[in-house]
Amino acid sequence: LKMAIRLFEGVEHSAGYAKFRPSYSPKIRDAIQGFLTNHNCELDCMVDVGCGSGQGTLYWSDSFKRCIGFDISSEQIKNANKILNEKKLANVEFKVSSADQIPMKGESCDLVTCAQAIHWLDAKAFYTEAKRILKSNGVLAVYGYSIPFFPDNEEATTVVSTFHNDTLKGYWNDNRRHIVNGYAEFHLPFPITERMVIQQDWPVPLSHFVKYIETWSAYITYRKMNPLGPPILEQMHKSLRESFNQESDDPVINCAFRVFLLLGLQTNNSLN
Repeated sequence: LKMAIRLFEGVEHSAGYAKFRPSYSPKIRDAIQGFLTNHNCELDCMVDVGCGSGQGTLYWSDSFKRCIGFDISSEQIKNANKILNEKKLANVEFKVSSADQIPMKGESCDLVTCAQAIHWLDAKAFYTEAKRILKSNGVLAVYGYSIPFFPDNEEATTVVSTFHNDTLKGYWNDNRRHIVNGYAEFHLPFPITERMVIQQDWPVPLSHFVKYIETWSAYITYRKMNPLGPPILEQMHKSLRESFNQESDDPVINCAFRVFLLLGLQTNNSLN
């Protein structure tokens, strides 16, 4: 088995993913770490599956003695290692691997994370592998973020939702529905679980936000299928700029996401 859907492997797409995708705020790490602490989990080794360019793996470098990020895309791992070389963190490493054959010993990990990726995986095979490598009292944390919105600008929110739902309709893979519904269809196979939603603010220059939209898989598909088609991204950019009605051509905009978080605790009973 491999990743169910492989959409983020091109050189250009991987580079854009590394540069323009949002990072998770400390609030997300605090929520996961609170769950770990409440269940007396160790902070020795964590594994990040479907790590992409490594944002979610590096996120944990201050908390765990060893952090390993795995992704099936060699281009994503190249970008992750490039960022790692700049940060010079000795306790982090990145490797190419599928989600159902993770090169870790059984019962060797305290935390397994999967950020903005489970909807592209064979979830059942991934759960089986996560249970294999987690220690008793280890935690699986699955999380992702919603379509962006603007808490203080309803018009801008409508521009982005229209672009996502209407302009790109037919270009999204069906698995994208899991992002839209906040991972409601996913249920972690552990006896102790928790689910929460956390709002994360992302103040960012408008030009950067548009570059982030450019990394959406549906836009990449649109561009491949319509190389001479209408400049839909430029049109959306123009509408967004007008909705903020500021003198600057590149204002800092108050963007936000809803981060949906699923947590599961491995117990002695769930090891089998």
